[in-house]
Amino acid sequence: MDFEKKVIETVKKYSMLSPGDTVVAGVSGGADSTALLTVLCALKEKFNLNIIVAHINHMLRGDEAKRDSDYVRGLAEAQGLPFYLKECDVSKMAKDMGISEEAAGREVRYGFFNEILSLNGGGKIAVAHNKGDSAETTVINLIRGASLKGLKGIAPVVGNVIRPLAECDRKSIEDYLTRKSITFMTDSTNGENIYTRNIVRNCILPQMQKINPNVISTIYENSLTLAEDEDFIISVCREYEKQCIKADEGSAEVDFSLIPDMHIAVKKRLLIRCCEILKGSSRDISSANLSSVISLPTGGVTSFNGIFVRRSYGKFIFTLMPHSASDFSYNVIAGENITIYETGKTYSLSTVPANAVTEYEKGVIYLDADSLGSLKIRSRANGDSFSPLGLGGTKKVKDFLIDLKIPRDQRDTLGVLESDGQIAALLCLRGDDRFKVTDSTDTILMIREV
Repeated sequence: MDFEKKVIETVKKYSMLSPGDTVVAGVSGGADSTALLTVLCALKEKFNLNIIVAHINHMLRGDEAKRDSDYVRGLAEAQGLPFYLKECDVSKMAKDMGISEEAAGREVRYGFFNEILSLNGGGKIAVAHNKGDSAETTVINLIRGASLKGLKGIAPVVGNVIRPLAECDRKSIEDYLTRKSITFMTDSTNGENIYTRNIVRNCILPQMQKINPNVISTIYENSLTLAEDEDFIISVCREYEKQCIKADEGSAEVDFSLIPDMHIAVKKRLLIRCCEILKGSSRDISSANLSSVISLPTGGVTSFNGIFVRRSYGKFIFTLMPHSASDFSYNVIAGENITIYETGKTYSLSTVPANAVTEYEKGVIYLDADSLGSLKIRSRANGDSFSPLGLGGTKKVKDFLIDLKIPRDQRDTLGVLESDGQIAALLCLRGDDRFKVTDSTDTILMIREV
């Protein structure tokens, strides 16, 4: 099929363009984006398009990047199209944000494209991802450990972003440019197998093609089937979402206890949805991330990609900041269990005759019950200090926790046992020397987390 007809077929199939659309074309100067701009110009009259050319210099390739910018500017001028250029030190941005250069570049590109659209009354963003790019993405996500969503590859349309070359392979793109005698720029780093995508493109897929010469098309077609399955599952999950997810500014929580026997596939998608609520995207959320959340014990905390999650029984609370438990204070009586709802932790307090304890268990606090007064479990406070059993002298609680290498996001979930205003123990790490069990102790208070 003629290349331009193939693109028109894709555009119509996915309703990418409407008459009169403003289209910001992201053009790097490589074969794919040069072909994209060429095809859009061929469709300009048919769809009455207002085409704007946008280019980003990521400042990663020195003179070569400047060459690409000049080339794309020339393409725009030759077609009489508006040209926007942005220069951004993506390497520095990535370090400042703690993300990969690829992710930083993506943030810059789409932020820039949308900025241009807002200046021109809105419209579409056209990018040059093709069938090969989609297959590469599927393989990369499979290797990294992605959910079904990650195996869908690159969707032809996402919001205002369209990919007219989505169903074209790289060879047909280069053949099209050759027939039209159109040159394009080559990124010298494309041959460097130090980047994940380059390794997949240059090493892994060629080996797979030895088994199946049409493997790129096969992966692409399979990704479309997976996308259909995922869309169906998501439609089912939306009903669960209405019942189980609550969202507030800066936080989202899902309560699995509201629906007993919920399937694990639904649970994982609801967790993904919480990530989307917080960050606007679930990009880079892996199956391993989801499994780490599912396996959390109550009161447990985990984090990934700038998202922090704490579990409280059947609830999973998501925030973009480390969890800090609210202040709490509970009066307690020996012989009872007490649940600290702010942290999701439950403690058992029991008394036993001293001669009944023949061996001390790790993770259990043992105190002289007769030396204790009125008890309460409270949150940690600034300036707290105590006399850790076995250390001698006093020590600030904060310094003690740092010495034990307790993660910062877990320190505020620890309970402090207080006896008549004095710290008797940090639960369940260490008792205070003033309330230790001695040879004259008759009754022992045992405290454990359950």
